[in-house]
Amino acid sequence: MTNYSLSETISTNDRDSDQQEIRQRLLTSSQNALLNDSYEKSSNDLDDDHTHNLIDSVFEVPTRCVEQAKEVGKFVVDYVVDHSHLPYWLIDNEFLISGHRPPMPSVKQCFASIFRLHTETVNIWTHLLGTFVFIGIAIYFLTRPSNEVHIEKKLIFGAFFLGAIVCLLCSTLYHILYCHSPKISKFFSKLDYCGIAILIIGSVVPLLYYQFYCEFGTKIAYLSLIGLLGVTCIIISMWDRFSSSDYRVYRVLLFITFGIFGIIPTCHYIFRHGFKHAFTD
Repeated sequence: MTNYSLSETISTNDRDSDQQEIRQRLLTSSQNALLNDSYEKSSNDLDDDHTHNLIDSVFEVPTRCVEQAKEVGKFVVDYVVDHSHLPYWLIDNEFLISGHRPPMPSVKQCFASIFRLHTETVNIWTHLLGTFVFIGIAIYFLTRPSNEVHIEKKLIFGAFFLGAIVCLLCSTLYHILYCHSPKISKFFSKLDYCGIAILIIGSVVPLLYYQFYCEFGTKIAYLSLIGLLGVTCIIISMWDRFSSSDYRVYRVLLFITFGIFGIIPTCHYIFRHGFKHAFTD
């Protein structure tokens, strides 16, 4: 009887131990399954987040580009007005109806406007680029060794380069700053016309020097006359009323006359020495 009870007790203990081990294994399996499910869910969530972020970034690039293009376009064409909205001192050409810059009482704004589209954009850039071109040519020519370019030739053509650079630079500054204020507009308008007179003088100097190379008296007479006419044009250009739109026709006639006068020495030379000699000697 005692042996039977002991055997039954051992059997019961073994059964309880097996059940506990099975229960522990099931619990461990359940925990592992839960952990795997949680990891897979987290991974899926991460994948979804990454996918959404990638899609957002793909659509964000063209959206940002469009916004930047709009900003650039606004910067380029913004702040232009029609002719009817201009103050009296900015009204110069009634045939240009739109695309005018309004008054800009800031030098910084005026210079920033060179990167915008308006009625003066072409004028500004053609004169500005021309200024740099002539500066580059002048530096190259004037720095040549004396055995290549004689000092005499450098001085003669230096007058031409100086006149061209001064004219283009004054004109560039005028087209940039004339919308600043009435006072600034009038001042740089005068400089613009003075620059034209200086250009004409500088252009005639090489022509007279080589056409009348062996006629010192005639050369000096023409140079003095051209210089006197140039100074006269500069003095007239500094007159306040002359820079107004009412005197536009007179300005054109004055500078056309001055420019044509530069042809007179050539006609004189052809008359005295003949057409063939004028272009072959």
